[in-house]
Amino acid sequence: EGTPVFRQDDTVWHFASTEDGPHTQAFADWLVSAVGKGTIEGFKPEGVALFSADVAVKKKVEVAELIAKGLSNPQAAEGLYLSGRTVGRHLERIYRKLGISGRGELTELLESAE
Repeated sequence: EGTPVFRQDDTVWHFASTEDGPHTQAFADWLVSAVGKGTIEGFKPEGVALFSADVAVKKKVEVAELIAKGLSNPQAAEGLYLSGRTVGRHLERIYRKLGISGRGELTELLESAE
């Protein structure tokens, strides 16, 4: 349970927190940042498969597609086995990265890309 952040072979590693301390979100943001991904992907114990950071990107795409179809955060969360809060965080990052302000703009952007 939690936000999927990395894949190693068939294993998906999730970030889950039992507390929302002052550094929890900062660490989660670092995990999915270019520096965090590079750090984790560069870690390869001998005889173990490499880590891949493509999991978090896939989840953001899935969230965006479901929201653009008109699902609410709780509905999207249920379909993706995430919490509504995690869906909200994904949306915040999507909006910031795309320079948009909400669901309507996200829907327009995805429809124009088809």
